[in-house]
Amino acid sequence: MGSTPVTIVGGPDKTNEFDVLSSDIARRGLVNLRMEGALDRKEVYDRLRQAAVFVNCSIHEGMSNSVLEAIQCGAPLLLSDIDANRDLQLPDVHYFDPNNGAQLADLIKKALLEPESFTVNRSLFPDWDEVVETILTKIGVSNDNDIPRVRNCDSNKVATA
Repeated sequence: MGSTPVTIVGGPDKTNEFDVLSSDIARRGLVNLRMEGALDRKEVYDRLRQAAVFVNCSIHEGMSNSVLEAIQCGAPLLLSDIDANRDLQLPDVHYFDPNNGAQLADLIKKALLEPESFTVNRSLFPDWDEVVETILTKIGVSNDNDIPRVRNCDSNKVATA
């Protein structure tokens, strides 16, 4: 029986972690694990809609937009049990100890067998269009073309520290 394919999407940060992980994947011969790097937004959404399960296993990040995007795309969801992820106030079934690989593996198996038990009701969170519309309304503009543009530099101003 083969292993479940795993795809990691995201661009490398300013550390060498991407290279270290890529080397480790190759060294171990993990043919079921692919690191795709950064993808355009449409491709990310397509991947999320097709995902058997979305896993965010961060131990230190703040709230990730990718979690909200996964919810909106209907992906079954597993999140590390850190304060930033707990801010979503989802049922406990969605959370795992980020230092317990066996627990995560068990939850992934369950999510693959019962995806509906790990899918978050999309209506609990606004989609991006609703968020943008709310922001535009709050700042008093009818659409994003009405937002005054600010130039990045002004020759009459000097930076001070």
